[in-house]
Amino acid sequence: MVGEMNKQHDSFLDALPSGWTFDRLKDVVALRNEKTDEANADEDYLELEDLESGTGRILNRRNTLEVESAVTLFKKGDILFGKLRSYLEKYYQAEFDGKCTGEILAFKPERMASRFFFTVSALAGLSKDATPLPTARRCPA
Repeated sequence: MVGEMNKQHDSFLDALPSGWTFDRLKDVVALRNEKTDEANADEDYLELEDLESGTGRILNRRNTLEVESAVTLFKKGDILFGKLRSYLEKYYQAEFDGKCTGEILAFKPERMASRFFFTVSALAGLSKDATPLPTARRCPA
């Protein structure tokens, strides 16, 4: 499988227009890892089920009064992406500063516009490419 990925990668690089560069995701966005365990009544907290599949919209905002673990902080303009079951395509461009569960990755765009990264995240190919690369398994094999 790795050999297949390298072949696809190489052919993609060969097709880049003159003057374009190839960068890894980690070189253009930063993964936020700021945490807090402070509970409050502000409705600025998102769980994975609060992100609507395939639309980039949120369904609900919550408070952290009943959350028992540390949560990730995100900022307005960050791109949130559900890391569990990536085929569900749960993503959102933050319109407010807030907090999210550890099941959601918060990316801070650094060398690209936030809206561009959001649009790229919305493409089916990003979720499809992320699916065969799980970071953890919660179900028994």
